[in-house]
Amino acid sequence: MGSTRTTLATKRRQCRKGLATALLLTAACTAPAQSRTQSTRSPAPLPVVHLAIAARSQLGSANAVAWLRDEVLVQRTEWPRGRDAEQPFTVHVDPSGIRFGDGIALPEGCIAAGEASLDGTTIAFDCRRDGSETWTVSGARVPSAARSLLAVLRLTTDGVPRAFDTNAMVGHLAGAAVADDAAMQTLTAGALLCGETVVVVTKNGSMLRVDGRSGGGLCVPAFVLWTAQQRDAATPVSDALSQWQVRAFAGRDGDRLEAVRQMQRSGGASVPALRAMLHGDETSRLCAMDGLVRLKAASELPRIVAAADASMPLASAMASTAVDLLWPLAAADTRALTIQALDSNPAAASATERGGEPAVDTRWRWLCILAVTLASLSSFWLRERSRIA
Repeated sequence: MGSTRTTLATKRRQCRKGLATALLLTAACTAPAQSRTQSTRSPAPLPVVHLAIAARSQLGSANAVAWLRDEVLVQRTEWPRGRDAEQPFTVHVDPSGIRFGDGIALPEGCIAAGEASLDGTTIAFDCRRDGSETWTVSGARVPSAARSLLAVLRLTTDGVPRAFDTNAMVGHLAGAAVADDAAMQTLTAGALLCGETVVVVTKNGSMLRVDGRSGGGLCVPAFVLWTAQQRDAATPVSDALSQWQVRAFAGRDGDRLEAVRQMQRSGGASVPALRAMLHGDETSRLCAMDGLVRLKAASELPRIVAAADASMPLASAMASTAVDLLWPLAAADTRALTIQALDSNPAAASATERGGEPAVDTRWRWLCILAVTLASLSSFWLRERSRIA
C-alpha cells in the first residue's frame, strides 16, 4: 500500500467537480465486504481500495468502525486462518478480489486510513478515534455509484454542514426485509452505531476537503448506504420526489424542512410521504399539514387532526386551519372520522375552539337542518294542494 502517512500528506490533485467527487467513498469503502444477499442486478463496478485499520483495543469511541472491523471484515471467508483478529491489519481490494495483509503504523489518534479510487477519482482518507474523518479528493468524473446519494445529500462546497440520520436513510434505501434476513440485521446494527452523520465540504483552490463525523467516521456510513442500495429490495432514488423523500425522512438539519416543502411539487404522488411526516417533530408536522392542505387532500383530514398535540401549538393551530379549509371537500365518511378524531384529541379540539367553530361545519349543519325543514314543509304543501284540487 505504501506509506499511509505519505499518501495522506501528498494527495493534492486538481478537483474539477468537487461536489460530485466527494461521494466516491460511498462506492469505495464498500468493496471489502459486500452484502452476501444474492442480487439479480448487474453488480456495481468495484473500486481499488487500500485500507489500514488499527488494533481492536485502539478504536476508541468509534463503535461503528469496530463493527466494520469485527462483524464485517474479520468475518470474510478471505480472512487468513489463524490470524489474530485483535491485531491491526490491512485490506487490499481490486476487481480481482480482496486480500488481507499485515498491519502498518498509523498516525497518532488515527484508527483507519487509506486510499480508494474509481472512475478516475481518488480519495485519501483517515478516521480518528473520536469518529471524525477527513477526505482529500481528486478527480474529474462523477462515479455513477455516487450520483443518487449525491442528489439526496445535496452537498455544497461552501462549508455548509449537512446532517442526516444514517439508520433512517438506510431503512428507506434498503427496502423491505424478511424476518430472518441476517444481512439486513447486520446492516441495521452498523447504521445504528453510526447514528447522526455530519458532512462539511470545502474547496480551496485545487483541493477538495471533506470533513465529517459519526460513530463510524465517514467511511462506515458510506459503506452501509452503498450496501443498502445493492439489495434486491432496495428503493430506487430515481427522481426528484424520491430524493426529497429520503432527505425528509433522514435529514437532521434545516434542509429537512425544505425537503418536506418540496415534496408537494410532485402533486398527489407526494401524499403518502407527507402523511408519514405527520409523525415527525412539530415543524415537520406543520409543513406536512400545509402541503396536504395545498394539495386539497381532504381524505387526510382525520390524520391531520390526530397529529395535533398539546405540546405543539403551531401544529395544532394548523390542524384547526386544515379543518376549516378541507371540510367542504371531504366525503361523508371522512367527516365522520374527523369528528371522531376531534372528540378523541383534546389538543385539536381546543385549537378549533380557540380559533372559533369552523365556519364550514356550522354552515353545513344549518344547511342540513334547512333541508329537512323544507322537505317537511314540502310534504304539507303537496297535501294541501291535493286537497284543494
